[in-house]
Amino acid sequence: MSVIYNISAMHKIILDRDRKLLHLAYWGQVGVQDGRSSRETIERFVEEMEPGYRVLTDLAGLESMDFECTGEIKGIMDACQRAQVSKVVRLIPKPEQDIGFSIMSAFHYDSNVAIRTCERVSDVIEELF
Repeated sequence: MSVIYNISAMHKIILDRDRKLLHLAYWGQVGVQDGRSSRETIERFVEEMEPGYRVLTDLAGLESMDFECTGEIKGIMDACQRAQVSKVVRLIPKPEQDIGFSIMSAFHYDSNVAIRTCERVSDVIEELF
């Protein structure tokens, strides 16, 4: 099976081996348990990815994220880095939705990881496909 997924009330994680893509989407009000659950799932999923895979993080539906999720986000970034991610693309339609992802990236991804933040879906498609 080339696609596996995990969906909860506040996040969706899709692993597409054929496209070498890990897609993470958050929506609504994300609490620390949602953050922990997504980190644990991603840690399992990235073990199955070949080096050079890409990550799409979709925050278009995010209303808020508990500050306590910071540690979980760092853990996700570290897991992706260990699994040799090559590119991270974020869909963040409103700049105020970037809740520190850009700053944390500087500390949790190597300089060879391409990181792009897009405000429109069309830009995400251009970056990934």
